[in-house]
Amino acid sequence: MFDHKEEHEYRRAYRAARYGRTKKKSGWDCMRHYEILSSGSVPSFEEIEHSPAHTLAHFPKELLARARDLPGVDPVAGTINSEAFDHDEYLCLADELLRYTREYLTTKSVAEYVLRVAGKPRARNILYLSGHEGADYVRDMLLHGLKSVVKENNGVVVDYVKPPHLYDIADDTPPHGWSNENIYGLGFSTAHRLTEVDDPGDASFVDRSNLSERILNKEFDVVVYGSVHRGMLFLDEVIEAYGGEIVFVDGEDMHGMCTKVQKFAKMGHYFMREIGDDCEVIQ
Repeated sequence: MFDHKEEHEYRRAYRAARYGRTKKKSGWDCMRHYEILSSGSVPSFEEIEHSPAHTLAHFPKELLARARDLPGVDPVAGTINSEAFDHDEYLCLADELLRYTREYLTTKSVAEYVLRVAGKPRARNILYLSGHEGADYVRDMLLHGLKSVVKENNGVVVDYVKPPHLYDIADDTPPHGWSNENIYGLGFSTAHRLTEVDDPGDASFVDRSNLSERILNKEFDVVVYGSVHRGMLFLDEVIEAYGGEIVFVDGEDMHGMCTKVQKFAKMGHYFMREIGDDCEVIQ
């Protein structure tokens, strides 16, 4: 119901609502969950109690179920009986959910988690590889978070291939074709949140040249593949130089284990978005 120029109205609608309806789509995780939470509303999440234990692992599932099931709330019809509704309890839960979101579900906190698990909490120079320019919210959000983390340490994230839709409005021009109208999800929550300087003398300048040589010279503290399904650039060089310390991200709507998990989990740290209860969880 919103066009690509109405993200502000989309967010206003959530801010004005007590609940935002959401559900499992192709996978359990979804950008909409975070958009509702970050707007200060409460997701009315259908069947969240049936989500796999290791999927949405950082999500406040119990709090969401409690808020959805408050007396007077009909999550199926999307209505509230004001006489039965416990407004004070709702406000307490909404406040707790917003606090939780700010502490654990921001792009920065997720990036800190990934680096900590990978044993690289103080990484300053990160190579973030993806062979795909299109929108991918897991890859895009992690990139945003990593850039936020290293900025505090005067470091740099070299993202290649550069996803042009993530950068400021100067990149939203033809012939690139990255008008928000052409981006999956209309670019809501992701497009044009990053900036980049053109001055090589600036500490935050991103040099994307000679990457094969720089990988073999171990110039980077850690190498992250933003999506194992959307391009594995320089894989031979990365394995030779960083084998055992590579970060692989699997952000697809896939269920169950796959050959990529079996292959790449042996080479480093594999972060998988959708892990079903029937999956073997690799420790």
